[in-house]
Formats: sequence, structure tokens, C-alpha cells
Amino acid sequence: MRQATFNKNWDKLLNYAKGSLLSVYTQDLSHKWAEAQFELRTRSIVIDTSYPPKALIANFLHELGHFHDDHKVSNTEWNLVNTAYHNFNTGRRMTAKQKNRVLQTEIKAWEDGRFIAKLLNIRLGQWYTDYRNLAIFDLKRRLGI
Repeated sequence: MRQATFNKNWDKLLNYAKGSLLSVYTQDLSHKWAEAQFELRTRSIVIDTSYPPKALIANFLHELGHFHDDHKVSNTEWNLVNTAYHNFNTGRRMTAKQKNRVLQTEIKAWEDGRFIAKLLNIRLGQWYTDYRNLAIFDLKRRLGI
């Protein structure tokens, strides 16, 4: 991805986030399992900018995908998902249902990220699908499924 294309797409994503009343921060997340994070309660996205441009765009879209989906779920469902993620992030034992909930939430965020890209006229190539597939494969490995 050319730098000019990256800058244009990055600006589109920042404007979309701003229009959705989300805060976007950059930070070193090498100590975390994720390259980016979305937090519904603080309406914020944190992105590790040490990755290549395509990965940054893919991660930003994915986290916006979480926002797109998460703000529409009931408090009960959000609490169930949050508990599953908490157990996952802290290494606690997870039920099969919690593992599936995390996996399905991540898959949905990738799908919603693709929807947002279309909405913003951001062209995604095979690289987005490849990045998504790699992320899902790694997640399944980490979940033990």
C-alpha cells in the first residue's frame, strides 16, 4: 500500500471514528496479545502503530467493527462477552460457550470491518482476507479450538 493511499484511508477511518464519538490512541501493545483494542465503556480504540500499513488499516477496521456490533447488543450479552474476554485475557479457564462467544465476536468484527470499508470507499484486497484468516487461525490456537 502506497503511503498516500495509507494516509487517505487512515484519515477516513479517523474521521469515521470521530463522527462515531470514539477516541483513537496509538500505543505500544507488544505486551498484549492484540495489535489493537476497542473498549466500549470508554468509547476508545487503541492501535499499535508499529505494524505495516495494511495491518494498521485492517486492525483499525476490525476494531471499528467491534464498535459497530458492540454498541447494539444488550447489557446482558455485553456482560457475557466481557466475562469471556476477561477470562481469555487473564488466562482463566473458559467454558466451550465462552470460547465460541469470543471466536464469533471476533469473526463478526472482521465482517463489520469489511462493511465499514465499503461504506468509506476503502478498497480492500486479498490482503484483508488473508490478515483476517491469520488472525482467526491464531485466535483459535490461543483458545485451544
